[in-house]
Amino acid sequence: MAPVLTEDVQGTINRVIAQYGLGSVLSVAQEGSGVIHKTYRVDTAQGSFICQQLNTSIFGSGLYALEFNYERYVSAFSATPELKGEWIVPAWQKATSGGYFFSDTDGSSWRVYGYIEGKTLPAVGEKSHLEQYAIGLSKIHFVLKHFEGQPQPAIPQFHDLPFYYDEYMKALGTQVPRKENCHCVKTISDGISLALSVRTDINPCTIHGDPKTGNVILNDKGKAIAFIDLDTFMYASKLLDIADSVRSIANTAGEAPEDDSRVAFDKDSCEVFLHSYYTAPTYGLSKREESELASVLLMIPFELGLRFYTDYLRGDTYFAVDYQEQNLHRAMCQFRLFEDMRRKGLQGIVNKAFRR
Repeated sequence: MAPVLTEDVQGTINRVIAQYGLGSVLSVAQEGSGVIHKTYRVDTAQGSFICQQLNTSIFGSGLYALEFNYERYVSAFSATPELKGEWIVPAWQKATSGGYFFSDTDGSSWRVYGYIEGKTLPAVGEKSHLEQYAIGLSKIHFVLKHFEGQPQPAIPQFHDLPFYYDEYMKALGTQVPRKENCHCVKTISDGISLALSVRTDINPCTIHGDPKTGNVILNDKGKAIAFIDLDTFMYASKLLDIADSVRSIANTAGEAPEDDSRVAFDKDSCEVFLHSYYTAPTYGLSKREESELASVLLMIPFELGLRFYTDYLRGDTYFAVDYQEQNLHRAMCQFRLFEDMRRKGLQGIVNKAFRR
């Protein structure tokens, strides 16, 4: 059941929508379960829109980078006519002030874009969902090949494992971990050398940066038609996107399981996804990228687990939580996935998926 919105939230959204000249608000509902921004679906007299309250604290260069990257993405899409009719770029709206963003009286920042009819990809889905997820990722990579220059880094040190590890060590300090934290501390200690040895700078290009299942839209025919959340464009290896996608769909317990003991790596889902990406018309990995993919696949859940645990130690200042130890639980889930992937081995799965 969607949470009931307070009068204050309703009033704020009415003010935001008025600033975009989108007519009277007919209904508002909270959308999704994002851990960074607050997102609402708003039906107005002029149509349906997504209205987001942005967590601006994560953006090192303010909102300029978001606007710069979005407009370059729109231009890149216009240079790919072969995807016309099968790929959608979220239509960011401009406020009456002329910019994409609106600052409310309380200092909060908002943006609005057209609602895309469809559904987000289930975290644990059918084979057809996995195939479409991979095809969708290959399509956005194809569009981003036409991105002019390099994207502006909106989030400082994103996917920067050495930085994340330094921040973890600062947060850990002289704390003596409680019993329930010891597994996280031991996993980090045992895995950090391996994770830091992974190359993530191979053939850098513009990538999405956060292609988890919740950022993919399927239409009523089950076809991937769009990626949303365009805040994480970055200049790095495509392997990061592929690995984060696998992390998102190859956990048998789902993306956000309630019980971390149920977490296990689904080799079959991983293989289906990788093979579908490999055979997509817009596929493009070099032999070197293929040879390094297994190590990046393993590094990504470790990196995310490290980030969740660090935020837990700091008092949950980055990722939104619904209860006190949620980030600890999230970290445990990612570390268990990392451990199971390590046990089962990945190079053989990659070789089979690429039919070598």
